[in-house]
Amino acid sequence: MIAVDHPELAAVNARRATSPNGPGHFFLTEKGRGVRIRLDHMLLAETDRAVVLKEVGRTVYDPVFYVPREDVAMGQLVPVPSLTTHCPVKGAASYFALAGEDAPWIAWSYETPVPYAEAISGLLAFDTSRVTLEIAPTALTCPLP
Repeated sequence: MIAVDHPELAAVNARRATSPNGPGHFFLTEKGRGVRIRLDHMLLAETDRAVVLKEVGRTVYDPVFYVPREDVAMGQLVPVPSLTTHCPVKGAASYFALAGEDAPWIAWSYETPVPYAEAISGLLAFDTSRVTLEIAPTALTCPLP
């Protein structure tokens, strides 16, 4: 057997080992991504401080971009007090709908997540089936020759 000593692999294994739902259900986060979130022509959020959450459970889920509230048009959203859900690795989620519309929820937040998920505490994520998510390109990790 060949042992691989790589810092990124060590970080993934450490994260898996501390998951409150066991090593088969965990997530990693990446901070500082640029995103714009639009609903039709309405700009709902714009930031260069998004936290990207990459979750693995029964499947590998699509990445979710969490945005600081300061970068969200919070005046366009209202809480949906009758709706909450629970994730074993993130905690209880609160939901938000568009203000003034009789529409289903469009965003969610973990107001007080479990300690494992404190990186997304109070940030908002949006339902990408209802909004347009524009992701800023990232820099190359290795320079071209």
